[in-house]
Amino acid sequence: MSRCLIHLPPSQAGLAHPQAAGFYGDLCRALQRSGWQVSFRVDPISDVKSDYAGDLFHIVHEGQIDLPNVLNTAPGPLRDFWYMDPLGTGEASAIAAASFDPITVPAHRARAFFERQQRRLVTQRQSKRPQPDLTQDFGQGHVAVFLGPEQASEAGDISDLQMVQALLQHLPGDRLVVKAHPEGQSGAVWHELREMAQDTPALQLVEANVHDVLNGASLCCSLGSSVSFEAMLHEVPSLVFSPVGFHHNVLTVTDLADFPALAVEARQKDWPNAEYLFWFLRQNCLDLTGKGWKDKAVERVEHAMQQLPQRAA
Repeated sequence: MSRCLIHLPPSQAGLAHPQAAGFYGDLCRALQRSGWQVSFRVDPISDVKSDYAGDLFHIVHEGQIDLPNVLNTAPGPLRDFWYMDPLGTGEASAIAAASFDPITVPAHRARAFFERQQRRLVTQRQSKRPQPDLTQDFGQGHVAVFLGPEQASEAGDISDLQMVQALLQHLPGDRLVVKAHPEGQSGAVWHELREMAQDTPALQLVEANVHDVLNGASLCCSLGSSVSFEAMLHEVPSLVFSPVGFHHNVLTVTDLADFPALAVEARQKDWPNAEYLFWFLRQNCLDLTGKGWKDKAVERVEHAMQQLPQRAA
């Protein structure tokens, strides 16, 4: 009997048993039905490869472990989609390293998938995090700006504050509708933006449903938020200001001097949003809204097991 060890961090300890609700309980039971012996380990997730013994198969929550006997799992960029990836998640994933060609994607299936996600998320005003019920109208043509968590907003080469300042400087005719991250409304960046907004009519700070902020927008900007996927459902182009795993269908600003030209390009480009979402989410992630995701997950584990001699060689 093949053995699988699911690694969860202490914050997920309540999910570390076969009867748990949610993704890991469902995955555990699916593997058991296929003849696997499954156990859990709750510890801070290690990036030391020697911690993943070769006599077991390992599933690692939010792992970045590139080993032949490991698959890395984490919630994906849209609600009800999950990574199950041989390299990592997010920017470290095999999806990020892959090439995307919309010509290879079945257009009719992509369009049906796209419209289904619009009905499920846009029409129902749903997102990965709880959203305000109040409907707000921000008009047409504005720039939708989404801030990151306070600790992340200062960590990269470009901060949230620098991003907003660049938008105000280089897009003087545009209104900025800025939504704080749920974890950042009491932070220093939000406080400074509130001070700026008092004498900057083009800067509007809001607590609103993500879909209201995106509705009617001409551009979506963030340091690298997965809200770009929701922007795709609204057919709104995105600029991100740090490296991301979904770089194939956004433009990345690495130097603020390049921002004005990239903003023009983003607004003018014909983006293959339906094809990209189908390729990224349906073909490369697990779709928990579909009936077959558990079988697909087991197939990924068993395929990786079959490849062990080749990958380890």
